[in-house]
Amino acid sequence: MKIHIIGIAGSGSVTNYADALIQSHGESNAVSFVIGTSHVVINDGTIQSNDAGYGTGVAADYGDITNNSTGKILGAYNGVWANGSGATTVKNFGLLEASKAQSGGSAIEFDAGSFQAADELVIV
Repeated sequence: MKIHIIGIAGSGSVTNYADALIQSHGESNAVSFVIGTSHVVINDGTIQSNDAGYGTGVAADYGDITNNSTGKILGAYNGVWANGSGATTVKNFGLLEASKAQSGGSAIEFDAGSFQAADELVIV
């Protein structure tokens, strides 16, 4: 059974301040969004899944994810996993990393069946 450290079923936002840590345990995601109309993650600290299985730093079916210059989003299989049918914007000014990238994972994965025209990836 997967347990997400922060799981939001519906609209909502997560703000992680500098020097703050959101960390999952086992094979769970650190932050997960499902359903709803508005999903926002603003990260200045560290969001990290455990280094086990398919754990992801941020999993969202759609929304806006901003990783600022002091931010780190770290996952075992994915740093960020955009896994829904809605548009997702990922703005990265910090560090996005997947520890299992050599085993098929990736720092950022858009996995909605096909890349959405409104999906956006900004890396500075």
